[in-house]
Amino acid sequence: MSTLLTVAEAAPLLRKTEGAARMWLRSRHCPIRVVKIGRRIYVKHEDVVALIDGSLPQEFRQAG
Repeated sequence: MSTLLTVAEAAPLLRKTEGAARMWLRSRHCPIRVVKIGRRIYVKHEDVVALIDGSLPQEFRQAG
């Protein structure tokens, strides 16, 4: 089961402010997939950790 993080929770992990993280996650260059539930945007904790570790799949790294 994946843990979902809100943008406010994910921003410090991504070393961005909440506003900058929100804009980056909405851009088409963002390698992390987002989940929208209602008006809220969520990201998987595993995807954030993989991005930090540099272990994202090749197609995600090329997109970013």
